[in-house]
Amino acid sequence: METPYVIKKNGMYYAHNSCGYVSRVIMAELYDKDYAIAQEKMCKELQAIPITDCLMGAEEVQAYIDRLEVMRDTMASFNT
Repeated sequence: METPYVIKKNGMYYAHNSCGYVSRVIMAELYDKDYAIAQEKMCKELQAIPITDCLMGAEEVQAYIDRLEVMRDTMASFNT
Protein backbone atom coordinates (compact mmCIF):
# COMPACT_ATOMS: atom_id res chain seq x y z
CA MET A 1 0.00 0.00 0.00
CA GLU A 2 1.36 3.40 -0.97
CA THR A 3 1.62 5.96 1.81
CA PRO A 4 -0.90 8.80 1.35
CA TYR A 5 0.27 12.41 1.45
CA VAL A 6 -1.26 15.61 2.76
CA ILE A 7 -0.63 19.06 1.33
CA LYS A 8 0.23 21.86 3.73
CA LYS A 9 0.20 25.60 3.05
CA ASN A 10 1.01 28.27 5.61
CA GLY A 11 0.54 25.88 8.53
CA MET A 12 -2.84 24.59 7.33
CA TYR A 13 -3.71 21.41 5.44
CA TYR A 14 -5.81 21.15 2.29
CA ALA A 15 -9.32 20.06 3.25
CA HIS A 16 -11.54 17.48 1.54
CA ASN A 17 -11.54 17.87 -2.24
CA SER A 18 -8.98 20.68 -1.84
CA CYS A 19 -11.83 22.97 -0.74
CA GLY A 20 -10.47 25.21 1.96
CA TYR A 21 -8.10 24.41 4.77
CA VAL A 22 -8.11 22.59 8.10
CA SER A 23 -5.76 23.00 11.01
CA ARG A 24 -5.79 19.32 12.05
CA VAL A 25 -4.04 16.79 9.86
CA ILE A 26 -6.56 14.11 10.83
CA MET A 27 -9.18 16.09 8.86
CA ALA A 28 -6.98 16.77 5.82
CA GLU A 29 -7.55 15.34 2.35
CA LEU A 30 -5.27 12.49 1.34
CA TYR A 31 -3.41 12.49 -1.97
CA ASP A 32 -1.18 10.07 -3.78
CA LYS A 33 2.52 10.86 -3.70
CA ASP A 34 2.85 11.88 -7.36
CA TYR A 35 -0.02 14.36 -7.20
CA ALA A 36 1.12 15.91 -3.91
CA ILE A 37 4.70 16.34 -5.09
CA ALA A 38 3.54 17.80 -8.41
CA GLN A 39 1.49 20.39 -6.50
CA GLU A 40 4.46 21.17 -4.27
CA LYS A 41 6.67 21.78 -7.32
CA MET A 42 4.14 24.24 -8.79
CA CYS A 43 3.93 26.43 -5.69
CA LYS A 44 6.77 27.16 -3.29
CA GLU A 45 4.27 27.74 -0.43
CA LEU A 46 3.11 24.10 -0.53
CA GLN A 47 4.56 21.13 1.29
CA ALA A 48 3.79 17.53 0.32
CA ILE A 49 4.07 15.46 3.50
CA PRO A 50 3.64 11.70 3.98
CA ILE A 51 0.82 11.10 6.45
CA THR A 52 3.17 8.88 8.43
CA ASP A 53 5.22 11.99 9.26
CA CYS A 54 2.17 13.72 10.74
CA LEU A 55 0.43 11.14 12.91
CA MET A 56 1.67 9.40 16.03
CA GLY A 57 0.08 6.05 15.23
CA ALA A 58 -3.01 4.06 14.38
CA GLU A 59 -4.56 4.86 17.77
CA GLU A 60 -4.81 8.53 16.82
CA VAL A 61 -6.74 7.62 13.67
CA GLN A 62 -8.99 5.15 15.50
CA ALA A 63 -10.01 7.81 18.03
CA TYR A 64 -11.12 10.04 15.13
CA ILE A 65 -13.01 7.16 13.49
CA ASP A 66 -14.78 6.48 16.79
CA ARG A 67 -15.94 10.11 17.01
CA LEU A 68 -17.13 10.03 13.38
CA GLU A 69 -19.13 6.88 14.06
CA VAL A 70 -20.88 8.55 16.98
CA MET A 71 -21.74 11.53 14.76
CA ARG A 72 -23.00 9.22 11.99
CA ASP A 73 -25.12 7.14 14.36
CA THR A 74 -26.58 10.24 16.02
CA MET A 75 -27.52 11.80 12.70
CA ALA A 76 -28.96 8.52 11.41
CA SER A 77 -31.23 8.21 14.47
CA PHE A 78 -32.19 11.89 14.25
CA ASN A 79 -33.24 11.59 10.60
CA THR A 80 -35.45 8.51 11.05
